[in-house]
Amino acid sequence: MKVRLNPRKASAVIAVLALLGILSLYVLANARTLVRLKHDVKQIEQRQLQRLRGNETTDPAQLTLTTNPVQSVPDPLPSPASAVK
Repeated sequence: MKVRLNPRKASAVIAVLALLGILSLYVLANARTLVRLKHDVKQIEQRQLQRLRGNETTDPAQLTLTTNPVQSVPDPLPSPASAVK
């Protein structure tokens, strides 16, 4: 007894298998990205803890923040008032 497979059903099975393969690749890539992000967050947390260990105080008023000083930047375009004479 021979079993004949309808060509439409066969192509539908192939299409579903292809979609499942693509979805599994997507899931694996996202899982790998999540593992990397978790690792990065741990590293950032460790750096912050090391940085904050120097400041043993928990009072926010006593914490000192250092920032870059603001420097004035010369205007690259002349003003219209100085151009008209």
